[in-house]
Amino acid sequence: MSCATFQKQRLRSISAALLIAAIAWRCSGEDAAPAKPKVDFGKLKDQAQAMADGLRKGDYEKLADHTYPKLIELMGGRETMLAEVKKTMAAMKQEGFEILSYVVDTPTEVLGTPPDLAAILPQKMRIRLKNGVISQAAFLLAVSGDSGATWTFVDGAQLTPEIVKQILPKSLHGIKLPEVPPPAPE
Repeated sequence: MSCATFQKQRLRSISAALLIAAIAWRCSGEDAAPAKPKVDFGKLKDQAQAMADGLRKGDYEKLADHTYPKLIELMGGRETMLAEVKKTMAAMKQEGFEILSYVVDTPTEVLGTPPDLAAILPQKMRIRLKNGVISQAAFLLAVSGDSGATWTFVDGAQLTPEIVKQILPKSLHGIKLPEVPPPAPE
């Protein structure tokens, strides 16, 4: 066997060994980053917008349908929540408050490990008050317990890390909440 033939065979053996080692390492999962959950962002946004539309149009049943169940439980149950929302919105309407628009944007990422997932959805409301119109940028916290098949929501304006720990599964406690700017007059 010539020296050139021997070197070619040796290179092929080394290449094959490296390929096998790479495949074995990849399949072992060691040092591999956890896979990002695959979520239909359009479906998530549509569900959030349905909740927002429910509030804007006074369909509080729809609002409750899309509200995170643990939050409803903390408010004393669905009927108590609905009564409180109706009472609050009626009082605000008496003071000249009207939601002109409520638009939810698409999330940029989904966090968590299936089945427990969470996402932050930016939102913007335009609100008429007695003395003018304001814009309020904020966010919704979307939560899914079924790997993203369905989502429920929490208004982010009043959320704190302490409330997150109280209402969300432990696997989602580290979620970073964006800051909510003050309302801006138009």
